[in-house]
Amino acid sequence: MTIKPSKGILFCKAEEAETVTKSGFLLAQSAANKPLIAEVINVGEGITDIKQKDRIVYKSYATSDINLEGNDYFLIAAEDVLGIVL
Repeated sequence: MTIKPSKGILFCKAEEAETVTKSGFLLAQSAANKPLIAEVINVGEGITDIKQKDRIVYKSYATSDINLEGNDYFLIAAEDVLGIVL
């Protein structure tokens, strides 16, 4: 199951937070930093500079979270994307 976003909106899946530090310590899920990088699953009409499978950096407060079939996704306006990871 997937979502076809409205005009100017992206449907994305956030990357998982790191649960082990560089020095090898395990972090509780609540202590792990929330990543601000996500993979674009679907792109709404009118967006030409971002495409499916791009990895984006986004504003953390600008998402609408969704759970589909046990997986966490979010919708975000293209204007809240800060950049594309190369």
